[in-house]
Amino acid sequence: MALLTSEITRIKYELGFNVLSLGAEPYIGITRLFENIIQPYTLAGATTTSSTTVEAAETPKIPEQRSITLASAIGFSSGDRVVVDVDGLQETATVQSLSGSSVVLLLAKAHAGTYPVTVEGGESIIRELLAQIRACTEKLTRAIGYAGVKKVDEIEFFSPKEMANTLGAFGGIYQEREVFRLELAELLGIEYLRAMRQARGATTSIY
Repeated sequence: MALLTSEITRIKYELGFNVLSLGAEPYIGITRLFENIIQPYTLAGATTTSSTTVEAAETPKIPEQRSITLASAIGFSSGDRVVVDVDGLQETATVQSLSGSSVVLLLAKAHAGTYPVTVEGGESIIRELLAQIRACTEKLTRAIGYAGVKKVDEIEFFSPKEMANTLGAFGGIYQEREVFRLELAELLGIEYLRAMRQARGATTSIY
């Protein structure tokens, strides 16, 4: 399944690109890098679904052997790394064996209904990084109410760099998100504009 338009928009935001449509910027030369190159040409593994109900492992986070039936096993092979389900239920496992449309995996989480199963590829790696970035952002959002205030009497806030360098665990989460964003930029072969702006303190051309 190709990257969704919503995912492309999120990638733009996380890497510091604007999220305006092309018609909104008539005076800036722009190549439709995301829509014409990244979205249609990102490497993808085979994608299908499964409706096999899987119970969570008895011991949390310790995977157990499970057999699930795929709607289609085309493109799947023994030894493939596959991504099962989405969001908080998503997990990655290696195909232990493949027989017809049945695959044996080591899974720790519960899965129900009809959920996607995808052979690991560029798209699944991008989605994994976006999920990690989102998780960091949620942690920062919960902490920002008290951790971002530098001075109470004048309501002065820490800059992002100060937060990363001086706020302990909060700064660690911020740095972790920066690492994931940089990995995402490198994976896509594009520049991380946020970091460039912080480092140079100047306006950066938009591509």
